[in-house]
Amino acid sequence: MANADTQSPGIINSVAAINTNEAWAVGNTLRNDLYDQTLFEHWNGKIWQVIPGATIPQTNPATHAVPMGVAEIATNNVWVVGRIFNIITGNQPLIEHWNGTNWRLVPAARGTSQLQGISALASNNIWALGSSGGGTDQSSSLPLVENWNGVAWSAIKTPINTSTTQFSAIVALSSNNVWIAGEQGNATLFEHWNGTDWSITPSPNITVSQGFSTTYMNSIRALTPDDIWSVGYVNNYSSSGSINIPLIEHWNGKTWKLIQSPAGNIVLSAVAGHTAHDVWAIGYQPGQTIFEHWNGKNWSLVAVPELQGATLNDLTIIPNSSGLLVGGGTFGTELPILADHF
Repeated sequence: MANADTQSPGIINSVAAINTNEAWAVGNTLRNDLYDQTLFEHWNGKIWQVIPGATIPQTNPATHAVPMGVAEIATNNVWVVGRIFNIITGNQPLIEHWNGTNWRLVPAARGTSQLQGISALASNNIWALGSSGGGTDQSSSLPLVENWNGVAWSAIKTPINTSTTQFSAIVALSSNNVWIAGEQGNATLFEHWNGTDWSITPSPNITVSQGFSTTYMNSIRALTPDDIWSVGYVNNYSSSGSINIPLIEHWNGKTWKLIQSPAGNIVLSAVAGHTAHDVWAIGYQPGQTIFEHWNGKNWSLVAVPELQGATLNDLTIIPNSSGLLVGGGTFGTELPILADHF
């Protein structure tokens, strides 16, 4: 297991790898309890190294840059998306590109927006999602999808365009097969791109018996066109208090189905898999790090003592290996966590 070689307070939000010798992790350094500077770490097969990001113009009050997603196409073609925030001007999009030598800022399609996730098919076909508008409190923000054609980013129209819609994660399998996971009101939302248009695909929801609930889909990953996983959680408020219910959904090529997760007050953050019989999900419950494994029939909890006490935000498979790359941060001390090959 290899950990990030940095003691700068911060957290890892997203990870990507193309082989055992090439990986990136992105997040934030922490200053005065605010995530205010980008943190880019690169794995060269031996060590993790902090690589300076593009210079973010600073204003007064301070501007805070928050990378949320990373996609690696090649050693000289890596993309990062997120947001640049100022308490007066609100959110602006953050898009950075690595050309093998340095990071540079790239204009987004929408000026007042924030980007949450990214998925890359090729150097001229990259998808990103998030929200646009909404001012400083994001109360009236609208869902946003953008596509990179090799020259510029452009906004792509989606079926639902209301402030109750939230896009959380995206995965692209081909030019005519892209999926979005998110929420519409308090329900799960999955949208599919067929190469021409986006359409909504029906999906089940967890029903609570008491109180009211809020649904969150955090991650979506595909092994094949008919083997796609999405994870998140349902927060249930009732007279007895608040509890999180883990949420796992699977696409079998025809329908989305709920799949039973081990019970617990669990938030699932991300999912990734090597094969149909080897899929992992990560998350946390109060005071405990969560790893779940799918063996082709059932999900089960797996103990990983080395990472207990960490908040885990993302994971990805390491191609041509049996390993995973996990990113997050530690409770309290807020040091970046990067672990692989467990």
